[in-house]
Amino acid sequence: MIRVTTVLWMLAVMIAGYAMFQVKYEVGRLEDRLAQLNRDVAAAREENRVLNAEWSLLSDPQRLDRLNKTFLHLAPVGTAQIGSLDQIPFRPGLVGGHCIGVDPYYLTTKAQELGYQPEVILAGRRINNGMGPY
Repeated sequence: MIRVTTVLWMLAVMIAGYAMFQVKYEVGRLEDRLAQLNRDVAAAREENRVLNAEWSLLSDPQRLDRLNKTFLHLAPVGTAQIGSLDQIPFRPGLVGGHCIGVDPYYLTTKAQELGYQPEVILAGRRINNGMGPY
């Protein structure tokens, strides 16, 4: 006849075996997840390297100077062009700072000189011009 302690030990071994199986299954799942995360990190690092290389190319001073001479014709600011803040005529009516109030006019003028019709900038300017009553 089988003793009670033998049955209890067999039951304990079966429970331990089932628990080990569950742990092994969970570890395998976590290892798969870790491998996927490592692939994602490697892909993100590669994308970062590509973006840094593109940025290096796009922000190259010689390239920017060549584009400036071709399209914008900008010159360095001279000392006679620098003034003080009290010389700036601040007038109410424009929304926000210069980036909302002035830059769209500059951008649209320059774009139209180059043969483009900047519809999005002009639409934004029309909307901002109508914000005064609010």
